[in-house]
Amino acid sequence: MSEKHLTKKDLWSVLWHQMAIRGANNYERQQNAGFVQAMIPVIDRVYDTDEEKKAAYERHLEYFLTQDMVTAIPIGIAAAMEESHANNPHMDPSSINAVKTALMGPLAGLGDSLLNGTARPILASIGISFIEAGLGWVGPIFFVIGMAIISLGVRYIGVFSGYDQGVKLVHKISSSGLIDKITDIAAIAAYTIVGGFIPLLVY
Repeated sequence: MSEKHLTKKDLWSVLWHQMAIRGANNYERQQNAGFVQAMIPVIDRVYDTDEEKKAAYERHLEYFLTQDMVTAIPIGIAAAMEESHANNPHMDPSSINAVKTALMGPLAGLGDSLLNGTARPILASIGISFIEAGLGWVGPIFFVIGMAIISLGVRYIGVFSGYDQGVKLVHKISSSGLIDKITDIAAIAAYTIVGGFIPLLVY
């Protein structure tokens, strides 16, 4: 039996499917339906039988919740692990969900602090300053385009690097202390920039 491998086209399809991660949020298992949707191109590519596909879909219907944009990282890693499982049936498939579960908390903290708590308010503050300067629609357009670039960039890196590096990517980032360093620097930058606008916006 020849080995199954995901193509770049498959990964691009995963990326576009991942964009709708919040499209089916629910109070029981949160982002699980969106995660399954992102895995459709992977499951269709690496598994042949209906039984194998059903098992994979059920596997990813387990509870999952983290920051929306950074879900691309565990999705990319899960894609690599599903490919490995398809080529090595002796691999324990429960390890796939174990990795996903282990990533939820750290990635939620990273995504919320850097993206929701830093990038978004910085871009919003700059956009508001454009409006205050009389530039009208430049502010909202700047904010939307800026957030779109960040969102697409994070999702692209998450899916493609997550797939290429697998579990090693997360271990590498965590062991280097890079997450803590980036979070501290980003927080300082956010406080400085947002604080600088207070005299201009508060009367």
